[in-house]
Amino acid sequence: METDFHVALPAADLADLESLGDQMAQVMPVVEAMPPDLLVGPQAGFVEFRFTKNEEEFLIVRVPLQQYRDAAAGKTGEQLFRMFYIEP
Repeated sequence: METDFHVALPAADLADLESLGDQMAQVMPVVEAMPPDLLVGPQAGFVEFRFTKNEEEFLIVRVPLQQYRDAAAGKTGEQLFRMFYIEP
């Protein structure tokens, strides 16, 4: 078992990867600060970001918590976004 987080954020420009990554960088410390005793399961889950411009235009980025801890903590902007975004 694991605890997963789903975060929905508005996005004026889905091509502005710097801004999207900065938004991710603002959310991740909040998730990481959650007390472990409030989370279900022994495994690290993920944070799924849904950046929405309108009903038809959106991007989904899934950030596995352990991968974030191992390689991405402290990164921001486009660099952080590109570490986790998988183009369809």
